[in-house]
Amino acid sequence: MRARHDHLEKIAQLPSWRHEPLRLALAQRGEYGCARGKVVARGKGWQVQDILCTCGPTDRVFEENHALQSVSLVLAGVFNYRSVHGGVLLSSGSVLLGNAGRPFECSHHHGTGDRCLSFQFEPDLFASIAADVGVDVSMTRTHRLPPLRALAGLSWQSMQLLGTRSTPANEGFAELVLAWAGQTLRLGSSGVVQPSRPVSARDQRRVMAVVRHVQDNLDQPVSLAGMADAASLSPFHFLRVFTRVTGLSPHQWLLRQRLTRSAQLLASTEIPVTQVALESGFTDLSNFNRTFRTEYGCTPGEFRTNCLPD
Repeated sequence: MRARHDHLEKIAQLPSWRHEPLRLALAQRGEYGCARGKVVARGKGWQVQDILCTCGPTDRVFEENHALQSVSLVLAGVFNYRSVHGGVLLSSGSVLLGNAGRPFECSHHHGTGDRCLSFQFEPDLFASIAADVGVDVSMTRTHRLPPLRALAGLSWQSMQLLGTRSTPANEGFAELVLAWAGQTLRLGSSGVVQPSRPVSARDQRRVMAVVRHVQDNLDQPVSLAGMADAASLSPFHFLRVFTRVTGLSPHQWLLRQRLTRSAQLLASTEIPVTQVALESGFTDLSNFNRTFRTEYGCTPGEFRTNCLPD
């Protein structure tokens, strides 16, 4: 039992760098919230910004314009986004696609604050990348990508680079910005992400309450029936609504969250792989090893020793 307690103590002391800057910003928030971006890397035709927003449900919503083409990874928080393609809800792991010169609105009906890592491109550079990929930018009909397996590697590399700063920022991000542009162009134009029908504000609130609870208790058993019951919806209706709100089915979304958690534990602690699996919500070690390898291209042990940035 003492060994188990030691593991829990180590996990409780994990560096929460994705959330801590947002907590500090919210603690300093005045009467009104605002969004501030800090440039962490810059190159010819591109830049990377760490954006903290402290807006909440009581803040007024303003229409803004995207200055640059952008691909933004949501690190923490939940917010609503609306553009010419309609409205979507973005949460941790989602990717927002913004078009240069196009208007948009962001609002926070389900909580206060969010943090995004935003890869921003001059339109000419983005068009050049699209041409190399063989994609017509005008054919992209979505402004959100859910936490897809195809984005898992890029998301983890980006979070690690932002959190460790162990290499010069420009050098570390130079390849990532191009990879993000190419991959999101392919996915956004491939039809892999279908436009979702509107979801009522009440159903959004119910789903997001479940999302926040599950994120805080990933090591606990979770079932579709249990989540639906917590949302006061039938399992069939919950499945449809959850998929529309997050872009993934409950099973796919939960798997992404648990895999991200396991990667964090492997990178931040020395606890055994078996314990990492249990603390991330996996009850079968062989299934965890197989699923992790499919997601990240290496076993948990290889990830801990070889797949992390220097």
